[in-house]
Amino acid sequence: MSDELNTPLQGSPGIDPLSIPDALGPVFKLQLITLISHIGMIAQRASSAGQTAFSGQEEIKSIKQIVTVVERDYLSTARDAPQALLSSLGIVTKLLIDNNQVVGPRETGWTAATGTENKGSFDADQMFPVSTPPAQEEIQAIADALISTRQRVLALEQMARTHGLIN
Repeated sequence: MSDELNTPLQGSPGIDPLSIPDALGPVFKLQLITLISHIGMIAQRASSAGQTAFSGQEEIKSIKQIVTVVERDYLSTARDAPQALLSSLGIVTKLLIDNNQVVGPRETGWTAATGTENKGSFDADQMFPVSTPPAQEEIQAIADALISTRQRVLALEQMARTHGLIN
C-alpha cells in the first residue's frame, strides 16, 4: 500500500474540450471545461499528498529505528538505580567518576612476568626477626616472603593486563 502512495497519477482526466458537442451550449461547455480542469488539479494534489505521505512513512521508519537503538543503549542517569550499558563505550582519554580519574590511557612498555601468581591472603605487617649472625631459617623465611611478594606483584600485573590497563 505504501508504494501506491509514492506512485504519481499518470495522464490527464481524459476529456478533450474540443470533443464536447456544440449542442450543449457555450455556458455548459465552459462549466464542463472548468470542472475538468479542477479534476486535474485535484488529481495532482492527491498525487502530491500521496508522495508526501510516503516520505512521512519512510521518516517514521527511520525515527523508529533510532528510538530502538536509543532504548537498547539507554544509560539511566538515576543515581539510586543500577546502571546498565548494553553496547561498547568508547572513552578517548580517561574515565572520570565524580570528577576523579578512575581509568586513564593504557600504560605501554610492560613486559609480561612469568611464574606462579599469588592471589591468597598475606600479612603485610609480618615481622622477620634476625639474630646475629642470622640463622638459616631466618634467611629462608625472608626469602620465602620475598617470593610470595613477587608472586603477589605478578597477580596484580596480570590483573592489570587482563583489564587492559597495561600492555
